[in-house]
Amino acid sequence: MAGTLTFGERNPDLDLVRRTTAHGFLLRDGRLACVAIGFDDLIYDVPGGAVDGDETHHQALMREFLEETGLEVTPGRLVTDVRQYVVNRNNPREQYVNHAHFFEVSLIGELLEAKIEDDHELIWLEPLEIIKRIRNDGYAWAITKWLRSVT
Repeated sequence: MAGTLTFGERNPDLDLVRRTTAHGFLLRDGRLACVAIGFDDLIYDVPGGAVDGDETHHQALMREFLEETGLEVTPGRLVTDVRQYVVNRNNPREQYVNHAHFFEVSLIGELLEAKIEDDHELIWLEPLEIIKRIRNDGYAWAITKWLRSVT
């Protein structure tokens, strides 16, 4: 997309890994579906992740949402995209630059047995609470942009 905003800064001492990602905004009773990641020092995020191989953004979003939360969703409109620099927490010698795409999603159903990411827990947070807690500034900006379009 033209005019994509970039958040964070490139660290030239780290190996740069470019990734395309897809994330979903699912609202239920005024709360946003989020994931708490980790076992001790939790990181908060919206469900989604990397687009693998020949996947489309929609396919990646549906797969990642299911793997992280056990919820089946269908993507709706594209809300926005951002670029976000973030250090890979599994390999601190790498820095990702995520080209993150954010979609509204609708709930189809639950397949809790399909949730395979043990360190991801589905939680429902007030949108302003996730904006305060989420680790990536660009993702907080995307949530804010989405909120302004739905209220």
